[in-house]
Amino acid sequence: MKLSALGEATTGVSLKAWWIYLLTGMLAAGAYSLLSEAFAREVLYILVSSGAAVAVVAGILVHRPRWALPWWLISGGLVLFVAGDLVWSFYEWVLGVESPFPSVADFLYLLAYPLIASGLAAMIWQRAPGRERGSLIDAALVAVGVGVLSWVFLMAPYADDPSLTLAERVISVSY
Repeated sequence: MKLSALGEATTGVSLKAWWIYLLTGMLAAGAYSLLSEAFAREVLYILVSSGAAVAVVAGILVHRPRWALPWWLISGGLVLFVAGDLVWSFYEWVLGVESPFPSVADFLYLLAYPLIASGLAAMIWQRAPGRERGSLIDAALVAVGVGVLSWVFLMAPYADDPSLTLAERVISVSY
C-alpha cells in the first residue's frame, strides 16, 4: 500500500488509474488544440468535462471518504456544467441557431457554482468544524475586497447597460 500526497492510503490499481486519467487528459488537451473543426472541438470539450465528473464519482467509490457529501456536491456541479454545455451545443449544432441569452444553459451554469462552492465549504468545515473562525473572517475580508473590485470593473457595466433586458442584466451580473 502506498500513501498519496495527502497521506491517505491508496492501492496500486487506483494510482495506475489516476496516471491513466492524467495522461488521457493531457492527450485530450493536445488534441483539442490541434482540431480545426468546431464541432469536433465541442464534442471533445464535452467528453473531457464529463470525464471530470466521472473521475470525482470514481474517486468517491474507490476511496470511500468518511464524509462524501462535499465530493458529491462538486460532482453535481460538474454535471450541471456538462448539461449547460449540452444545451448550448444543442442550440448551435442541432437547431442550427445561436444559443439565446439568457437560456436554459445559463440557468444550468449558474446552478453549478453554488454546488461546487458548497462542496468546497463543506470540505473546509469538515476539516476543522467550528475552529476556523479566524480563517473564515480573513477569507471573508478578501472576498469582500475582490467583490467590490468585481462590481466596479465587471458587473456595474452590465447592470447599467440600457441595451440589455432585465433578464440579460441579471444573468450577466450573476456570472
